[in-house]
Amino acid sequence: MTTEQLPTVEEIYKTFNACYKFLRSKIENINNINWDATVNECVEICEQFNHSSLSMALTGACYQYLAKLTGWKITK
Repeated sequence: MTTEQLPTVEEIYKTFNACYKFLRSKIENINNINWDATVNECVEICEQFNHSSLSMALTGACYQYLAKLTGWKITK
């Protein structure tokens, strides 16, 4: 069993900031979300932070929040 090293405060800040910017940019154009591109952007954020549990949880939460705001109407 392996355990992930706990992130530093700086890593937490950078990850949160990247997810916040991503979410903010999507909300500004909420009616025209390209869900395929959004998934790819979520993957890019996770890759940027080495697929840490924190980045995966935050990007997943952003995606769910966007889906909820649009009434779960995820279309291409």
